[in-house]
Amino acid sequence: MIAMIYQGLLFFLKQFRSFSVANVLDVSMLN
Repeated sequence: MIAMIYQGLLFFLKQFRSFSVANVLDVSMLN
């Protein structure tokens, strides 16, 4: 049970990091 929640958190963090990186790249490309 806890392992599943932990895995989900890790997955969410990975997705969030790649999303924020893509956002920064988009902003730098636009400017």
